[in-house]
Amino acid sequence: MLVKTTRQAGRKGTEKLMQKYGDRLICVRYRYDPLKHKRYKTVELIESEAEPPLPKPTTPMMAVRIQYNEKSLQQQIRSIGGHWNPGKKTLVCTRMARKTNRSR
Repeated sequence: MLVKTTRQAGRKGTEKLMQKYGDRLICVRYRYDPLKHKRYKTVELIESEAEPPLPKPTTPMMAVRIQYNEKSLQQQIRSIGGHWNPGKKTLVCTRMARKTNRSR
């Protein structure tokens, strides 16, 4: 099928469909089938409307540089979810973990 014409809602040729579908009407397309020698009128409608899902909040990360001989401090950082970043040679943890560590 070939699309010959597309009319946006509210334009000439869409008045009756605007009365029928109202604000849900997006556009009207006129399609032609050269094999069957027929013309089709199709409509594009809004079926439903909803708010998009909120993005997941990202937790800010912070890098902590700890001396090699501070094993107990390294273990504390790891116990609250910290992990080693070999590229930066630092332990990385969330700021929330840092606040949790202070409350101990």
